[in-house]
Amino acid sequence: MIIYEVNLAVDEDIANAFEPWLRDHVEEMLRFDGFANAEILKQGPEDMTEAEPEKEYWTVLYRVQDRSALDNYLTEHALRMRQEGLTRFPGLKAWRRILVPV
Repeated sequence: MIIYEVNLAVDEDIANAFEPWLRDHVEEMLRFDGFANAEILKQGPEDMTEAEPEKEYWTVLYRVQDRSALDNYLTEHALRMRQEGLTRFPGLKAWRRILVPV
């Protein structure tokens, strides 16, 4: 099992619309082969070293069966899934990490 971590920042004024969309987006992600479960976490700017003012922050931790399943998502679906959020929420910032057990 590997973790695909997605960190998100949105302007405070759209956060109320963003959060329900994010929950639906995560449910859609869990339909991809190999995506076992996910956890949505919210961060306060006071808990971050480089937070931007007037932003709200989320982290989504996806647990994915293996690298092959994640690679399939990244090559076949990621562009569409990412573009959906960027189109609906201009100014959305996202950064990602892939974490593997040692």
